[in-house]
Amino acid sequence: MQKFRPWDESDTGHLLRAFGANDDLATQVGDTDLSTLERCQEFIALQLAPSSPSVRNFAISVDGKAVGNVGIENMEHRHATGRVYYWVSAEAQGQGLASCSLASATRWAFERRDLLRLELGHRVNNPASCIVALKVGFNIAISQRAAGRLMRRPFCYRCLFARAANSSRT
Repeated sequence: MQKFRPWDESDTGHLLRAFGANDDLATQVGDTDLSTLERCQEFIALQLAPSSPSVRNFAISVDGKAVGNVGIENMEHRHATGRVYYWVSAEAQGQGLASCSLASATRWAFERRDLLRLELGHRVNNPASCIVALKVGFNIAISQRAAGRLMRRPFCYRCLFARAANSSRT
């Protein structure tokens, strides 16, 4: 059974296994080294578990095992905007977990944090992430070419407005 819940210290081993099994996940955490239990425990304690007015992460959990993350950062309440991101471990990919969790996170942001616009970016060489974004209702906000020029990387930027939260896709 899938759950959408806060991270906790008991997820340390699951985080280590997820990042140890898939080198591509490293892009999700920048320069952070998650190669030991201690580093994963510290990452959970400092980055994933804490909640603030501007950042919130949720573990994607299946049968008590954290297999991914969906988070919202840069929640800015003056303009009611935020940025979402997500990842799923290699073993849990292809089960619809990212789409379901992203939809839950967008509902949470619109309903609980009163945001009106969410943005996300995905690498253009990650078609699965593109499919997840489209399933939840995110549309292209800036062209791939312009995004690549801005970020010096081939990203595709998408956005979702609050009115889409009531659509059948979320």
